[in-house]
Amino acid sequence: MLHGRLVAMGLLDRRRQVHGATSHGYRLQPPLTAAELKAIEAEAQTRLPDEYRLWVTEVADGGAGPNHGVRPLREARDGASNELGELRAAKPVVLPLGKGEDTEHVLVASGASSGQVRSLHGGGDVGTFFDWIESWLDREWDDVTSRHERRQAELATHRHALEAGTASVRALDELAVEAGLDGNLEESARLYALAGERVETDRDVPALRRLFEQWTHCLHSLTRFDEAILVARRGARWARDVGQHGLAKRMWQVETRLLADVGRCDEALARMLDDGWPLAHQTVGWHCVMRGRGAEALVYLEKEPARTAALLNTIGVARKLMGNYEAAKAAFEEALELEPSAAVLDNLGMLLARRKTTSKAVVLLKRARALAPSAPHVLACYGGLLWCKGEHEAAILEVRRALAYTRDESVVREALDEVPADDRCEALFREARAASAVDGSPRA
Repeated sequence: MLHGRLVAMGLLDRRRQVHGATSHGYRLQPPLTAAELKAIEAEAQTRLPDEYRLWVTEVADGGAGPNHGVRPLREARDGASNELGELRAAKPVVLPLGKGEDTEHVLVASGASSGQVRSLHGGGDVGTFFDWIESWLDREWDDVTSRHERRQAELATHRHALEAGTASVRALDELAVEAGLDGNLEESARLYALAGERVETDRDVPALRRLFEQWTHCLHSLTRFDEAILVARRGARWARDVGQHGLAKRMWQVETRLLADVGRCDEALARMLDDGWPLAHQTVGWHCVMRGRGAEALVYLEKEPARTAALLNTIGVARKLMGNYEAAKAAFEEALELEPSAAVLDNLGMLLARRKTTSKAVVLLKRARALAPSAPHVLACYGGLLWCKGEHEAAILEVRRALAYTRDESVVREALDEVPADDRCEALFREARAASAVDGSPRA
C-alpha cells in the first residue's frame, strides 16, 4: 500500500513541489536481492529490522522518501569509505536513512529500540520504518492532491483561453511547461512562441522573466540553436528595457554559450574575455567538445593557462574525438594525478575498454562508481563492461540503477553505445528496462 501511494504521489506532484522531490524525483532504486542483503548483514554483523528488510528487497533500495529521499543501502557497501565497518562498530547499530536541511534520520538496528527510526536533531524516535514513510505520505498527501486539482482547473481555463485566442503570457507559459512535462517539446516551443507574440502588450513581468529563460532552454533542448540565440538576445534586450538587470546578464551569458554551440567560437570568446569570464578558453573548448568538434576544441583548450584536472579531462575528450587515443590517455592520466574524479576515471576507463584492456577499465569504472554512485553515465558504462565480462545479472542491476537516476533514457543508451560490445549492449538495455518495468522500481 505504501508503495502504491508513493507512486501515486509522484504522478500527482509533477512539478516536484513537495520538499525534497527535486532531489529524488520520486524515483526508486532497484531492490536488493536476498543474497545481497544477506552479504551486507553478514559484513555488518547485524540483522536489519524486518520492515526495512522487506522494503529494500521488495520495493526499493533507496530513492523516493522523506526529505531528500531514502539513502540506498548499497551506498554503504559500495562507497569509498568503510561504512559497513563503522556500522558494525556502533553501539547501538544505527543505519543512516537520509538528511534534510535541518534534520537527519537513522534506523536503529540493535538494542531495545531496534526497528525505530530516530531523528538526530531533537525529534526522538518517530516510529518504525513503515511509520516513517507513512507519516511523510500522510503529511504531504492533502497538499499534493489539492494542488493537483487546482492545477487541472487552471490548465482547463488556460486551454479555453488558448482556443479563444485570449491566452495571456502566463497562461501560455503554464501550458508550455505542461507540454514539456509530457515530453512534447515541439508543442512547448510552439506555445512559447505564441507567448512571445504578446511580449509588447502583456505587462506580467514575472511571467515574462520566466518565459525567456524557459523558451531558450526549450529551443536548446531541441537543438534549434539559432532560434535560441535570437530568443536569448531578445530576452536580454527586454530585461534591460524593464530594469531586470540580473535577467539581462543571464540571458547575455546564455547567448554567449549558444554562440559557442553553433561554432561562432571566436565571437563567444571575445565576449567572455571582455566580460572577465573565468576559464573563458576552457568554456569555449568544452562547448566545442559537446558538439563533437575535437580539433576546434583543442585550439581553445590549449590556450587556457591553468592546467587543472578539469581542463586536462576536457583535452582528453577532445583528443579522443579526433581518434588520437594515446594523447587522450596521457591527458586523462595527468588529470588523474591531479584529481581522481569520477569523470576522469570514467573517461580513462572507457578509453581502455576501447583498447580491449577490459579488466583495467572495470577497476577504474568501479572507482568512479564509488565516487559518484548516482551518476547514470558511470553506472551504465560500468554495467556495460560487466556485461562484456559475462556478469549479466550484475550488469543488469547497474543499468537499472542508471535508469533510476535519470528521466532521460537516452543518457543511458548513449553511455552503453560507448561500450565496445558487438550488440552495442542492446540486449543489456532491453533486459534492464524490462526488469525495471516489472517491479516499477526505476521511475515512480
